[in-house]
Amino acid sequence: MLNLEEAIKNMGDVSVEPNGWNIWAKYVLKSLEEQADFSKKLDKQIEDNKDDYVNAINELKVEFTEQFGHIKKEIGIIKTKTSMRSALIGAVASVLPSIGILIYFLIRYAS
Repeated sequence: MLNLEEAIKNMGDVSVEPNGWNIWAKYVLKSLEEQADFSKKLDKQIEDNKDDYVNAINELKVEFTEQFGHIKKEIGIIKTKTSMRSALIGAVASVLPSIGILIYFLIRYAS
Protein backbone atom coordinates (compact mmCIF):
# COMPACT_ATOMS: atom_id res chain seq x y z
CA MET A 1 0.00 0.00 0.00
CA LEU A 2 1.24 3.45 -0.84
CA ASN A 3 2.07 5.62 2.13
CA LEU A 4 1.83 9.38 2.35
CA GLU A 5 5.57 10.00 1.92
CA GLU A 6 5.60 7.97 -1.31
CA ALA A 7 2.61 9.94 -2.56
CA ILE A 8 4.53 13.18 -2.00
CA LYS A 9 7.54 11.81 -3.90
CA ASN A 10 5.35 10.56 -6.76
CA MET A 11 3.48 13.83 -7.24
CA GLY A 12 5.70 14.79 -10.12
CA ASP A 13 5.13 18.16 -11.73
CA VAL A 14 2.16 19.82 -10.12
CA SER A 15 1.25 23.18 -11.55
CA VAL A 16 0.09 24.53 -8.21
CA GLU A 17 1.99 24.79 -5.01
CA PRO A 18 1.58 21.48 -3.14
CA ASN A 19 -0.49 21.78 -0.04
CA GLY A 20 -2.14 19.24 2.23
CA TRP A 21 -5.16 18.76 -0.02
CA ASN A 22 -3.14 18.21 -3.19
CA ILE A 23 -0.97 15.63 -1.43
CA TRP A 24 -3.97 13.91 0.08
CA ALA A 25 -5.85 13.83 -3.25
CA LYS A 26 -2.82 12.29 -4.95
CA TYR A 27 -2.51 9.73 -2.16
CA VAL A 28 -6.20 8.79 -2.35
CA LEU A 29 -6.15 8.48 -6.14
CA LYS A 30 -3.04 6.31 -6.07
CA SER A 31 -4.60 4.10 -3.36
CA LEU A 32 -7.77 3.73 -5.43
CA GLU A 33 -5.74 2.76 -8.50
CA GLU A 34 -3.87 0.13 -6.47
CA GLN A 35 -7.14 -1.25 -5.11
CA ALA A 36 -8.61 -1.40 -8.62
CA ASP A 37 -5.53 -3.26 -9.88
CA PHE A 38 -5.71 -5.66 -6.95
CA SER A 39 -9.41 -6.25 -7.59
CA LYS A 40 -8.73 -6.98 -11.27
CA LYS A 41 -6.00 -9.46 -10.30
CA LEU A 42 -8.36 -11.23 -7.91
CA ASP A 43 -11.10 -11.37 -10.53
CA LYS A 44 -8.63 -12.88 -13.00
CA GLN A 45 -7.45 -15.47 -10.46
CA ILE A 46 -11.04 -16.44 -9.66
CA GLU A 47 -11.88 -16.74 -13.34
CA ASP A 48 -8.73 -18.76 -14.03
CA ASN A 49 -9.43 -21.16 -11.15
CA LYS A 50 -13.17 -21.41 -11.75
CA ASP A 51 -12.85 -24.56 -13.87
CA ASP A 52 -10.66 -26.18 -11.22
CA TYR A 53 -13.27 -25.46 -8.57
CA VAL A 54 -16.09 -26.83 -10.72
CA ASN A 55 -14.08 -29.99 -11.48
CA ALA A 56 -13.28 -30.50 -7.80
CA ILE A 57 -16.95 -30.14 -6.86
CA ASN A 58 -17.98 -32.59 -9.59
CA GLU A 59 -15.40 -35.12 -8.37
CA LEU A 60 -16.76 -34.79 -4.85
CA LYS A 61 -20.30 -35.34 -6.13
CA VAL A 62 -19.25 -38.52 -7.96
CA GLU A 63 -17.37 -39.81 -4.91
CA PHE A 64 -20.35 -39.10 -2.66
CA THR A 65 -22.73 -40.83 -5.07
CA GLU A 66 -20.50 -43.91 -5.20
CA GLN A 67 -20.17 -44.07 -1.42
CA PHE A 68 -23.89 -43.55 -0.97
CA GLY A 69 -24.62 -46.36 -3.44
CA HIS A 70 -22.25 -48.66 -1.56
CA ILE A 71 -23.93 -47.84 1.76
CA LYS A 72 -27.33 -48.41 0.18
CA LYS A 73 -26.24 -51.88 -0.98
CA GLU A 74 -24.94 -52.74 2.48
CA ILE A 75 -28.24 -51.69 4.06
CA GLY A 76 -30.11 -53.92 1.58
CA ILE A 77 -27.86 -56.87 2.46
CA ILE A 78 -28.39 -56.29 6.18
CA LYS A 79 -32.17 -56.13 5.69
CA THR A 80 -32.13 -59.39 3.73
CA LYS A 81 -30.02 -61.17 6.35
CA THR A 82 -32.28 -59.90 9.11
CA SER A 83 -35.38 -61.12 7.28
CA MET A 84 -33.83 -64.54 6.70
CA ARG A 85 -32.82 -64.87 10.36
CA SER A 86 -36.27 -63.78 11.48
CA ALA A 87 -37.88 -66.37 9.23
CA LEU A 88 -35.57 -69.09 10.55
CA ILE A 89 -36.28 -68.15 14.17
CA GLY A 90 -40.01 -68.12 13.42
CA ALA A 91 -39.82 -71.54 11.80
CA VAL A 92 -37.87 -72.99 14.72
CA ALA A 93 -40.26 -71.40 17.21
CA SER A 94 -43.27 -72.92 15.45
CA VAL A 95 -41.71 -76.40 14.99
CA LEU A 96 -40.52 -76.88 18.58
CA PRO A 97 -44.01 -76.94 20.15
CA SER A 98 -45.18 -79.30 17.41
CA ILE A 99 -42.32 -81.69 18.13
CA GLY A 100 -43.05 -81.43 21.85
CA ILE A 101 -46.73 -82.27 21.33
CA LEU A 102 -45.80 -85.14 18.99
CA ILE A 103 -43.42 -86.61 21.58
CA TYR A 104 -46.05 -86.20 24.28
CA PHE A 105 -48.66 -88.13 22.25
CA LEU A 106 -46.14 -90.81 21.30
CA ILE A 107 -45.16 -91.38 24.91
CA ARG A 108 -48.73 -91.27 26.22
CA TYR A 109 -50.46 -93.41 23.58
CA ALA A 110 -47.60 -95.66 22.44
CA SER A 111 -47.36 -97.57 25.66
